[in-house]
Amino acid sequence: MHPFRPLALLLVLAGCCAAPPPARVTHESLNAVLWMQASAEYAVACETVYAAARSELDRALADAARAAALEQGEGAAALPPAVVFDVDETVLDNQRFQARLAATGTTFSVPAFSAWCREEQAGAVPGALEFCRYASSKGVFLVFLTNRDAAVADATRSNLAKLGFPADAARAAVIGKSGESDKGPRRREVCGKHRVVLLVGDQLQDFVSVPKGSDNARRRELAAANAARWGRDWFALPNPSYGDWERALVDPKGTDEENLKRKFGALRQ
Repeated sequence: MHPFRPLALLLVLAGCCAAPPPARVTHESLNAVLWMQASAEYAVACETVYAAARSELDRALADAARAAALEQGEGAAALPPAVVFDVDETVLDNQRFQARLAATGTTFSVPAFSAWCREEQAGAVPGALEFCRYASSKGVFLVFLTNRDAAVADATRSNLAKLGFPADAARAAVIGKSGESDKGPRRREVCGKHRVVLLVGDQLQDFVSVPKGSDNARRRELAAANAARWGRDWFALPNPSYGDWERALVDPKGTDEENLKRKFGALRQ
């Protein structure tokens, strides 16, 4: 039996409901949200990534020559160690927010997401809390480098602390976005003070700067060019719910119908 597809759900709803269905983008993410919320496989995948990261953390701490960030310069061996994390769907689980979008037929907006951040109700991604506590116990500084707006950095730190993450200023930094989405310049700043021993995220840009307008072929090339780092220096969490991979498939100025055609055109059969 083939897996039940989000598009099939859309067609069912369109046929049985008198009112117009919610925006298609929320239906296309519905199965992804449900998988992350309900499946055993999602939790296992995350815990597996963090278990592997823990093993590599011990090796990286024992080898002063190791550095995970491409932005790391000379003299890193003398710097205190740090792990750089993304936040959303890496340490904090926002699937209740994603579910809210699907249930109400609304789409993502920065004001709505910032309001969610201020609720401080995100959960912990499976495996993240245990890993962060272990890293902190080893004297590793935790850097939560996020593209959440810098204005919600305090709320983000508070949410982390409520869940039991080492989030006080002595053990962790929360660095939000105040300009460009590219994390490279902010990683470089972190590298000036710390030897970054691991990078953990759910999007390619959490590991390497991705040029604006890159299509998915270019994104795969960037990932392949750094093949030796995956599972050693870089650890990626699964996130089928959203990301630049999807934005690379559509035209932001296109209609819903046009973008659906683009997605069908991208299918490999």
